[in-house]
Amino acid sequence: MISSSNIFNRKIMRVVLCGSYRPEFRATLLRAYHELLVCNCQILSPLQIDLDDDTFPRGTAEKNLIPVEVEKRHLTAIVASDFLYVNAPGGYIGLSTALEIGFAIANDIPIFSRDRILETPHCDFVTQVNSVYDALTIVGATLG
Repeated sequence: MISSSNIFNRKIMRVVLCGSYRPEFRATLLRAYHELLVCNCQILSPLQIDLDDDTFPRGTAEKNLIPVEVEKRHLTAIVASDFLYVNAPGGYIGLSTALEIGFAIANDIPIFSRDRILETPHCDFVTQVNSVYDALTIVGATLG
């Protein structure tokens, strides 16, 4: 039986949410962000989802940073995370997400997505899960 106490009795998992921030995918991004919060995850990046720039995705707290600084902060957060959760509606990933997946692979960070990634070889490194809870269960079993 699955109960909410199973989620809250374990170590708080640190996670980075990456993937498409394109306007047409914002609903799935918000869903993933809120699901991570409900599952008691500490979201290291992004710190918030109030995006203010459609040309380069950054939260309002990052509005004074140039894109390379935003990406560096995101990569630093990936190294500190227990896992990477990819927002990839329909399997789509862009160049920044491909970079972040590669960076997570190089740092032995587990990677999960609700959707199967379409790009090769990235799809072979990302575990498809039905929910954040499933990712937590897998990572929790790995971390012991």
